[in-house]
Amino acid sequence: MTEIKACERCGRSFTRAGMPYQLSATSWQRKRFCSIRCANDHTAAARTRPPAEHFHESHRIDLATGCWLWTGYVMPNGYGQFHENGRRILAHRYSFRLHKGAIPRGRNVCHRCDVRHCVNPLHLWPGTQRQNLHDAIEKGRFSVGSGHTGAKLREADVALGRELNMSVTTFAQAYGVNGSTAHSALTGKTWRHVSPPGRVTGVVCEAA
Repeated sequence: MTEIKACERCGRSFTRAGMPYQLSATSWQRKRFCSIRCANDHTAAARTRPPAEHFHESHRIDLATGCWLWTGYVMPNGYGQFHENGRRILAHRYSFRLHKGAIPRGRNVCHRCDVRHCVNPLHLWPGTQRQNLHDAIEKGRFSVGSGHTGAKLREADVALGRELNMSVTTFAQAYGVNGSTAHSALTGKTWRHVSPPGRVTGVVCEAA
C-alpha cells in the first residue's frame, strides 16, 4: 500500500517511496513537508508570525475531555515543546502565561487532567513541587522507586514524607521500600539528621 501525504507548505502530494532518501517508519510519521526547501520556507515564515498565532494552530481539542492536545513536538517525557522567539519552552507553561499571566515564582504549572501534552488553560494550575507530588501520589501517578539509584531514599524524600504526613503504605509504594524501612524513616528511628516529624521547615521547590 502506497503511503501518501500532503505537504503542509505547498500542498503537493508526496510518498515515502518517492523521497530521495530512506525514511524509517517513525521519521515518515513525523514528516510534514515534501522537501527541505518547503521545510525551510515554513520555518522562516513561522519566525515572522506572532508566537500566539502559531500556538493556536498547534493543538486539537478532545471533545470528550476538553483537553487541548498538543500537535507540535512532544518530548519523550510526554510534555509538548514550543518555540517562542527562538527559545524552547514547555507548551503548557506557555499556554498558562498566554492566558493567565506570569507564572508565580517557584511554582510548577500542573495538570488537573493529568494529560501532559494538554495545553488547555482551564486544565492548568500553579502549584509547588510539594503540591504536585502530593497530587501525583493521591492519583496513583507516582512511579514506584523511579529516579532513585543506590540508596532508595534521600533526605528530601524523608522530609517530604514527614511533612505530608504520608502513611507507611503510601510512602513505601512511592519510594519502592518495604514497610519497615518506611516506618523507621517516617517516625525518626532512622534518618535522625533530617528535620523531626512535625517540624519540617519546607522543601526546596524549583519550577519545572
